[in-house]
Amino acid sequence: MPGKGKISGTHKRNEFISPWVSGVIELTNGTFRETVNDVVANDRRGVVLVTHEFERNSRKFKYDSAHIYRIKDGKLDSFVEYPADLYYFDEAWS
Repeated sequence: MPGKGKISGTHKRNEFISPWVSGVIELTNGTFRETVNDVVANDRRGVVLVTHEFERNSRKFKYDSAHIYRIKDGKLDSFVEYPADLYYFDEAWS
């Protein structure tokens, strides 16, 4: 995960699914919403364009991001997020 905020860093699959998602829900008091705007995929890669919205520290945040997935042997192998504005992303998650 990009940036310098509380959710940033490299996460392995077993660290991502439950602990990371639970952390996002906790940091946003359950307000986190991800809207999928578009999906493009083939056998090797997938791109998901999303909008994230949530409230944190009495502020509302909304930003667009691209999720890039690598697919290996028919399964998701890795994931990288590219927020449209990394500075705003850092502000939201710091």
